[in-house]
Amino acid sequence: MLEVLERLGDNPGIVGSLVATTDGIVVQSRLRSGMDEDAAAALVSSLLTSTVGLLGECGKARMGQLVLRASRGKIIVTDLGNAYLVVVTDRNLDLNQGLLEIKSAAKTLTKLGRLVV
Repeated sequence: MLEVLERLGDNPGIVGSLVATTDGIVVQSRLRSGMDEDAAAALVSSLLTSTVGLLGECGKARMGQLVLRASRGKIIVTDLGNAYLVVVTDRNLDLNQGLLEIKSAAKTLTKLGRLVV
């Protein structure tokens, strides 16, 4: 799992990533120094609880990916089943290429098997 996150971090514009459970527990992290992985996982867990609840109320299917845009970059969250891949980017990320890399990483992580926590 760490190898997948390290490879993902080699892409221009990606500054870090982590895998967290749906309840906000960090499983593996490759975030840049100074970034609080526990705070990031907790934030994502809270956002996803609300988002998934709203999608259910609207009769929509599962959430596949959530992209939060900020002035200095993006946070991209991808569903892995019973966990989430969280990718932090800077503002220079080529979004199309970045999303392809993230999708590939998510597919690889999913193939590694379901997380047991």
